[in-house]
Amino acid sequence: MRGSYGTTGSDAIGDYKYLTRYSSQNTNIYAGIQPLIPTQHANPDYQWQVNKKLEVAIDLGFLKDRINVEVAYYRNRCGNQLIQFPTPAFTGFTNVAANSPALVQNDGWEFSAAAKVVNTRTFSWSV
Repeated sequence: MRGSYGTTGSDAIGDYKYLTRYSSQNTNIYAGIQPLIPTQHANPDYQWQVNKKLEVAIDLGFLKDRINVEVAYYRNRCGNQLIQFPTPAFTGFTNVAANSPALVQNDGWEFSAAAKVVNTRTFSWSV
């Protein structure tokens, strides 16, 4: 028998997405001052996304391990996904980095079987 469980996270949306960033590129000097324009909308509330993985399995051997059977169940859940939420363009930004409240789950069963049909010193046949 075997089993595993673990959590990981991801912040793969870029650096400093929780801050508003400014730039002076593509702006004209006004009254002797170089203006700054915001290039990224701030979101101080976003957090890492969370991935939770679970697997349990049993490996069985019969007839001195000439026949082997494995049955496994896995479940992968991803919550708090980091995505770019669209925002109305009149806000000055087309999107903002935020956490999605959705929970995405993939789960399933895996089955495998193997057999050593012939196993001698000079010849072996496995399926």
